[in-house]
Amino acid sequence: LGALAFPLSLGIVALGARLPAAVPTAALAVGWSVFNTMYWAALTDLLPSESLSLGAGLLGGALNLLPSFLPTVLAVAAPDRALLAIAACGLAGAALIGRC
Repeated sequence: LGALAFPLSLGIVALGARLPAAVPTAALAVGWSVFNTMYWAALTDLLPSESLSLGAGLLGGALNLLPSFLPTVLAVAAPDRALLAIAACGLAGAALIGRC
């Protein structure tokens, strides 16, 4: 469910202004909260207990790396390329989560 919320919200945005902005915002909010709940809960099962703090720090940094660079990419890109970049990031994230 969480992995599908981002691509679904982009699909909702692509429909145009026929829907209120609260609909894609709610889809993003649900997707983000479900993802974070599953991600951090699964982390304790995947990492050895002796390196849990280090692993959580590294994975948290990796999780926050893209949001640090994406606004810069979007600021210099043409509007159609910016939407394509956001969609590609969402699809790549959904594919990676689906593999877990």
